[in-house]
Amino acid sequence: MFKISDIIEINGSDLYTVFADYDSKPWELIKNLDIILSELNISGTNYRENYEHCIDEDNTNIFIGEGTTLESGANIKNNVIIGKNCRIKGGAAIGPNVFIMDGCTIGHCSEVENSIFMSNSNAAHLNFVGHSIIGSNVNLAAGVICSNFKQLPFGADINIQVNGRKINTKMSLLGSFIGDYTKIGCNSVLNPGTIISKRVIVYPGNILRGYIDTSVIIKGADKHSVRIEESTV
Repeated sequence: MFKISDIIEINGSDLYTVFADYDSKPWELIKNLDIILSELNISGTNYRENYEHCIDEDNTNIFIGEGTTLESGANIKNNVIIGKNCRIKGGAAIGPNVFIMDGCTIGHCSEVENSIFMSNSNAAHLNFVGHSIIGSNVNLAAGVICSNFKQLPFGADINIQVNGRKINTKMSLLGSFIGDYTKIGCNSVLNPGTIISKRVIVYPGNILRGYIDTSVIIKGADKHSVRIEESTV
C-alpha cells in the first residue's frame, strides 16, 4: 500500500492532520484541496496587502507569510497560501488552490495549480506543476513539467502503480507525488500519476511514469538507473 508519509515527512507540517487523514489516498487530498484550504486556519500576520497589485480583485482566501516577496508580474489566484520567506518571481502564476510552505521559490513563468509544496523546495524556471504534492528540499530544474492530464480524445481516469499494483484514482486530473530531497533535471516530463520516492536524482530530459524507488539515479532515455549506496543529502 502506498502512503504519502512513505516519501514525504509530514510530521510537524502545517498540514499534518490533513495528511494523516489522506495518508493512504493522497490523490483524494488533491481532489478536495479547494475545501481543505478554504477551511484552514493559518496563524501569523497576513502580508497580502503589500502585494495587492499581484492579486485579482475577485480572488479570496489568500495568505502571504512574513518575509515572502512577490516580484512584479507575479499573479496569485483564488485560495492560495504562501508561507514565510518564499520568493515568487515575475511571471509566476499560482493558483487556484495552492499551499506553498516556508522557504520555497516559484520562478519566472512557472505555473502552479491545485498543488502542495512542502518547505524549501523550488520550481524556479519555466515549470508547470498541476494537481501534485512536492516534498521538502525538492528541486525541479528548468523546464520540468508535472503533467496532470491524459491527452486522449476524451480524457481518462489516471492510474498510479505501486509494487506492480495498479490503482484507479478515478480522477481525470492528477499530477505527481515527489518525495523529499529529490532532484529532477532540466526539461524532464513526469506523466500523470507518477510517484518518485525520496532522494532520487533524475538526469535532464527524461520522460517518467509509474513508481520510482528511493535513492536511485535515473540516467538516460533508456531509464537506466543506479542505486545511491550512501546518500549525502
